[in-house]
Amino acid sequence: MGVMLFKWCLPALMAAVHPFYMSVTEIRYNTPRKSLEISCRIFSDDWKTS
Repeated sequence: MGVMLFKWCLPALMAAVHPFYMSVTEIRYNTPRKSLEISCRIFSDDWKTS
């Protein structure tokens, strides 16, 4: 029971203490060109330092 409670409380505590950043990374294999395509979208909020 304590371990299960710890698994839920720790992320909530970390979210309260540390800023939470979100970015999206998409990786696709382009078969006709036989190449790997990587797209990373980083939102301007991620660069904010406070």
